[in-house]
Amino acid sequence: VETALQNVQRAKNELNGNQNVANAKTTAKNALNNLTSINNAQKEALKSQIEGATTVAGVNQVSTTASELNTAMSNLQNGINDEAATKAAQKYTDADRDKQTAYNDAVTAAKTLLDKTAGTNDNKAAVEQALQRVNTAKTALNGDARLNEAKNTAKQQLATMSHLTDAQKANLTEQIE
Repeated sequence: VETALQNVQRAKNELNGNQNVANAKTTAKNALNNLTSINNAQKEALKSQIEGATTVAGVNQVSTTASELNTAMSNLQNGINDEAATKAAQKYTDADRDKQTAYNDAVTAAKTLLDKTAGTNDNKAAVEQALQRVNTAKTALNGDARLNEAKNTAKQQLATMSHLTDAQKANLTEQIE
């Protein structure tokens, strides 16, 4: 009788365990559907991982991964939101062509990753790396420095022009600034 009672209790606990996993999966899928920054490929892969989880802890781990990925994707979107302003800024317009190309390529790669329908199932590390590439390329834009170099060169050349009066030099220096 005691053994039978233990078997019944163990079976009952296992049923509760399965129910707990099922509840966790439902909760995780609902939470996943509320994540707005991940793309469809990422969402489908995460759904598959939730379905494949066999424990509540496993489901919770996938939920955590999904949330972290959503945050990384949101950060990536924020990192390229100023693309138009960046491209209109002096640091971009007067930057070396290779630096402009690096920025353009990084933004294009980020947009591809962020594309809801065509984006690939990239993990958090890949998303963070894409954001780092955008930020590095943006920081490397040297249009401001190139403009300052050109101004300094123009002022130096202006100073050597002896056929101009001081008033003309002052006027031209003001225009250079």
